[in-house]
Amino acid sequence: MLTLARKQTIPRYLLFFCILAVLSVFLLWPIYLTVQGGFLTPEGEFTTKYLQSVFEDPLWMAGLGNSLMIAAATTVLCLILTMPMAVLAAKYDFRGKAAMTSLLLIPLILPPFVGAIGLRALLGRFGAVNALLLELGILEHGQPGIDFLGGGEGGRFWGVVVMEALHLYPIIYLNITAALANLDPALDEAALGLGAGKIRRF
Repeated sequence: MLTLARKQTIPRYLLFFCILAVLSVFLLWPIYLTVQGGFLTPEGEFTTKYLQSVFEDPLWMAGLGNSLMIAAATTVLCLILTMPMAVLAAKYDFRGKAAMTSLLLIPLILPPFVGAIGLRALLGRFGAVNALLLELGILEHGQPGIDFLGGGEGGRFWGVVVMEALHLYPIIYLNITAALANLDPALDEAALGLGAGKIRRF
């Protein structure tokens, strides 16, 4: 007869293999097909001509350059947004800290299009920022509002960067918070005892 411990272990293994099967079908298999299609000809021979064609086509290179610039700008903006909040959450205790942390993680569960609609309502030509500028007298009545998201290539670029940063910053926030929380407090106390200031200890 199976012992109680083994009876409890079997469902765990079944769950593990079910999850592994789902990941294999919906994640690993598509990745394999993508890599296979990029380096194999229809006849099954290995080739790099598909990869070379990317670097030979100006349109593809422009897209690759835009992707790299968006990734770099998004990362920098995420760091600017999350670093102060992560330090505040990891180093200090205050009322409402748990609520603040929960609110900061909301973008993880929101669909991206919700943020896009909100950003459009905020920074679009008829958005809240233009309404505020109109109330302050910076814009005149009848004057077209400023389209912060569509005013040329720069506007579209930064619109995408802001949207990506607002959607992805919780990931960097969680990583920085975890890294700061795992630091030994004794190191900070030792640095303080040696006369190091707040910036240097950080």
